[in-house]
Amino acid sequence: VTMKTTDSALLGHVGTHYLSASSLSDMWTQSTGVFIQGRVLGIFCGNAIGAGNKPLVGVWLQVSYVVLGCLALPVIVCWMVTQPFLEALGVNAHTARDAAYYSYVLAACIP
Repeated sequence: VTMKTTDSALLGHVGTHYLSASSLSDMWTQSTGVFIQGRVLGIFCGNAIGAGNKPLVGVWLQVSYVVLGCLALPVIVCWMVTQPFLEALGVNAHTARDAAYYSYVLAACIP
């Protein structure tokens, strides 16, 4: 949250165009990126550690790697089509292009 706040504050000083492009990109990447957050892993591993079953922690970690790896590919594809998606929603081409660039950078950070 702090990183997004800092980014928004800095982009707001640069200009409203870049702030709107970043906001549109965030809307799209956060709505599709929810599939790769993997928050349930903490619950499963916490229960396994609490039960004293440390080998099960490794099993849950490996399962989460496989599942998140399989889910990361469609999310990356969604982030790569940010520009056509936003243009289909009626966003002008220049703003959609800048939002797509922001999404491309975020997609490179997934692996």
